[in-house]
Parts: sequence; C-alpha cells; structure tokens
Amino acid sequence: MSQPEPPKRPTTAQPNPGEAKSSVGSLVSQIVADQKEQKQTLKAAMERSDKRSNLGPIALGLLIVLNVAAWAVFPPKGETGGDSRSPAEIERDLRIIIASAATDVDVWRRLNENRMPRSLAEAKVRDSTLRFSLIDSVVYEIRSEHRGVTLAYRSNMAVTDFLEGGVPVRR
Repeated sequence: MSQPEPPKRPTTAQPNPGEAKSSVGSLVSQIVADQKEQKQTLKAAMERSDKRSNLGPIALGLLIVLNVAAWAVFPPKGETGGDSRSPAEIERDLRIIIASAATDVDVWRRLNENRMPRSLAEAKVRDSTLRFSLIDSVVYEIRSEHRGVTLAYRSNMAVTDFLEGGVPVRR
C-alpha cells in the first residue's frame, strides 16, 4: 500500500527583493505625484473663484448707478393727500352716495307709516359725511360736501333726475 501524497502547494514565483523595492518606490512616487496634482488643481480653482468674486463689487456699483439714473428720469410721486379724484369724479360719487341715502330714507318712510325720520341714523344710513334736514312735513334735504364740491338733494325731486346731474349747490 502506498501512502497518500501530501497536497501540493502551488508554487509562486518569489519576486526578487530588488524588484519589490522598485515597485514600492514607484507606487509611492505615483501617490506623491497624484497629491501634487490635486493640490495644483485645488489652488487653480481657488484662484479662479477669487477672480469671479471681483465682479461682485463692479456689478453692485453698476446696479446702484442704474437705479439712481432711473430715479432721476422717473422720480417717485409725492404724497397726493389720499384723494386724487377730479371734481367731476367727486361730484359723481357724491350723487351716488346721496341718492343711496335718499332711497334708504324713502324705504324707512314706507315701513314706518310715511313718517319722517329724525336723522339719517334713524333711517339706518351710516354715512357720517351727509347732513339731513327736514324742510317741512313731507320734504327733506340731504346735503354733502367734499373738496369744494357741495351737493344737495331734496325729496320733492326724483332720485333719477338727481343722479342724471342736476346743478351742484354753490355756497
């Protein structure tokens, strides 16, 4: 009987010690060269970003100059006091407000046995710029004034005629 043979180990060629040193040296030199290249790339990128940041102040200065020029050509409008309507527009608006109040007074009268209200507040008119006065037991007047335009409505006139532009009251 023969004895089993021990397993064979693969034979690897052992590098020459001189070759191993040179391959390690070339690997180290390759790593050093890569790091130098990365540093140079980083340095170049940082210099480029510095060059770009120099445009910021120039752009800001240009923007300020353009804004000042636009302001000089198109100056901002001053305060108008809140009401920029023309006298004709004011008269039109007053007519509508007075006619609306007169309609409210007439509705109140119909609901209250044709009695006259003592005030616009009693007739549920909430506009405080209107003045109400009784002329006699069946005729009342509603008057208003705004920026020099004064209008008055008397209840013996049709509301539609008043809206169509009767003559404004002059003081």
